[in-house]
Amino acid sequence: MFTSFNKDGINVSVVIDRRTPNREGKFPIKIKVYYQRKPKYFPTGICMTDEEWIKLEKSKSHDSIKIRRSINQSFDNIRQNVESLIEKGDFSFQSLSLRLGRSAGESFNNMMRARISDLKSEERIGSARNYEDSLKAIEDFGGKKIQLTDITIDWLKRCEKFWIKRPLSITTRGMYFRNIRTIMNLGKRMNLIKESQYPFGKGKFEIQTEEGEKKSLSAEQLKELYSYRSENETVNKYKDIWFFMYLCSGINTIDMIQLKYSDIVDGEIRFIRQKTSKTSAKRKTIHIPLTNEIQRIIDKWGNYNDGKTFIFPFLKGGETSEEIKSKSHDVFTRINKRMKEICQDLGISKITTYSARHSFATILSHEGVPISYISQQLGHTSIRTTQTYLGSFEKDTRIQNSQILTSFLND
Repeated sequence: MFTSFNKDGINVSVVIDRRTPNREGKFPIKIKVYYQRKPKYFPTGICMTDEEWIKLEKSKSHDSIKIRRSINQSFDNIRQNVESLIEKGDFSFQSLSLRLGRSAGESFNNMMRARISDLKSEERIGSARNYEDSLKAIEDFGGKKIQLTDITIDWLKRCEKFWIKRPLSITTRGMYFRNIRTIMNLGKRMNLIKESQYPFGKGKFEIQTEEGEKKSLSAEQLKELYSYRSENETVNKYKDIWFFMYLCSGINTIDMIQLKYSDIVDGEIRFIRQKTSKTSAKRKTIHIPLTNEIQRIIDKWGNYNDGKTFIFPFLKGGETSEEIKSKSHDVFTRINKRMKEICQDLGISKITTYSARHSFATILSHEGVPISYISQQLGHTSIRTTQTYLGSFEKDTRIQNSQILTSFLND
């Protein structure tokens, strides 16, 4: 019925979106852009029934001709913008959204909202929520109509002082400033601001970071924790779940609750980190050997193995991305609550789900396991990320090694 466009792996077509009927039972007609095995839909403002859609091609009525012309105009607008971005070598869904006027020429606030919308459409719910929190904090300081040109070095410094007084932690401030930087980078790429107006970088505004707090456990602490038994079976359950996460390369909560028995292949649990599955060009599968201890935890706390169900009884199936994210946060909170109780009993420092991941990495590093393997098991996209991740552990090692230099004094 309508022509389509295909170039450099990017396809643009007109479709009827049957996923979301309106109250009249009609479906929206949309322009679909397909890139890197992911679709993104742009509205035309027209809704039709299946019958109307089928008849539209051959109908010669004035209304049908008018509708076809309107749809073609929407299609041509998107196709032309896609072609322009391809020629510049700068195509992405974000840049396309900007060029289509959803946010370009408007405000920084709207660019943030466009980013949030894109993340939600990609089902990156955690990142979308992070941007929503950022936008709220930004608007608390700068208001609802911030222009890109308003965001200067001075503006960022005043914003930082404002957030310090609230107070926001240095980690939270860093996340929010990085989100601002992402939008400013987009604005620069789209020629909405000049290079001289870009406020981030050396000699300009530099985002503060702090050396990560050491959250890993020693081998002795892990042994003490493993041996702990409570009269409360719920405490024992979540302690075992924590150990499962530790043994499974420090798997994140959202990945852990979505594991299925079908993910166990040839004596290994295989999964792809949700955090990087939608952002990395090449999806990396993490392989976890199904050890006796992992199997014991599954046998004790898992679902009945029919080969299809989730390993642990946190999800039932059919949940939306939002519901999965909400359940993940609930399980995350439950684990941390019970681990806090255990820490109080044992008189040791706070242990969280993050400690499981950090402990996995640092225990292996301490035993001389190659950083390339640790990086692979953590699902990091580069060894550099892993090196940063292990920074606090390596500092402790440097201190211990420096003491060796004067060990002769103890003889």
